[in-house]
Amino acid sequence: MSMIKSSAALRAFAARAVEAGVVAIDTEFVTRDTYYPKLGLVQLGLAQDDVVLVDPVALGDLSPLKPLVGHAGVVKVLHDPKTDLALLQSATGTVPKNIFDTQCAAGFVGLSGSISLANLVAELFGLRLSKSETWTDWLRRPLTRKQLAYAREDVRHLCEAYRVLEARIKRRDRARWLREEMVTYERADYYEPADARAAYLRIGRLGRMTGKQRAAARAVAAWREDVARHTDTPRQWVLPDKAVASLARSLPQGMRQLQRIRALPAGFLDQHGAQLIRVLRSVRELSPEDYPEPPATRPRDDAYEARVYLSMAFVRGQAMASGVDSALVASKKDIHAHVAGQGSPLRTGWRYEFAGRALDQLLRGEFGVAIDAQGLPARV
Repeated sequence: MSMIKSSAALRAFAARAVEAGVVAIDTEFVTRDTYYPKLGLVQLGLAQDDVVLVDPVALGDLSPLKPLVGHAGVVKVLHDPKTDLALLQSATGTVPKNIFDTQCAAGFVGLSGSISLANLVAELFGLRLSKSETWTDWLRRPLTRKQLAYAREDVRHLCEAYRVLEARIKRRDRARWLREEMVTYERADYYEPADARAAYLRIGRLGRMTGKQRAAARAVAAWREDVARHTDTPRQWVLPDKAVASLARSLPQGMRQLQRIRALPAGFLDQHGAQLIRVLRSVRELSPEDYPEPPATRPRDDAYEARVYLSMAFVRGQAMASGVDSALVASKKDIHAHVAGQGSPLRTGWRYEFAGRALDQLLRGEFGVAIDAQGLPARV
């Protein structure tokens, strides 16, 4: 098993991967006590018996991978790659190109779109992968034999899985669908930090707050996000969501009122109290037109609920009949938005062609549905 610890060796493997045209990639990282994931290992594979492990702790610089990561002519095969790609983009300074996500691809060919790598390998090849090192510390050195063996297995079968899944996708004429999903990863803005002023949207029950309280939630959550990024600390360690909501509702004006907020972490006031008072003071100076809009509301009458349930059944039935994971087509939230006439993934791209257009026709009463002998929906 080869471990790459020099830039020259990494450049040489990257050149071989470019020549091969297809490379499997995985990463191991730690997120336990930081805001940003910490990269502990990179695995690269060209075949079952051609796998290397890259030690970013020893190397420090992964820029030799840049020509590979950003090469549009080389397929990069990963499984559920969101964090892997973000780490590679950060480490190499280049936007990844030509991604093939084996998890997403599985959802287009009759398997689960959230299938684990271990289950995918078992499904495709009848092999069992060990998951004993899933929660190990990948930053500690030296890595154990068990860690190295585990890491190697995570890429060993990916290139072959790519070939099997790609063939099945082509037979079902769904390559364009997968490509549409993968384009997201090739956009530079995908890797830009999220707007801190939008962080408040993860706080629950915003619809029950007044406009000023929502403005406070926005300001406090944005402040928390900035502190978490600057100190590389999990946002919940800086200030729990419950505390953000409590501060937004009570709008304390001084340290004495702040001390009454029970959800604040120990030692928080000594470290951040004065800053937080300034943040909340800025909220009180806002005009009502500067308050965030309330969350979009949806009807809650029986007719609306019936249309939602009908739509969910129709989309799931379409997916079942076509061997597509319904979760890839639309979530319950997506369907609620669609029925309410709000923004919905079902209005664009392959989802509209596959289910959205027909769903609109169904909701307009242009046809009805019945359950056939196989338990699948049929137009009537």
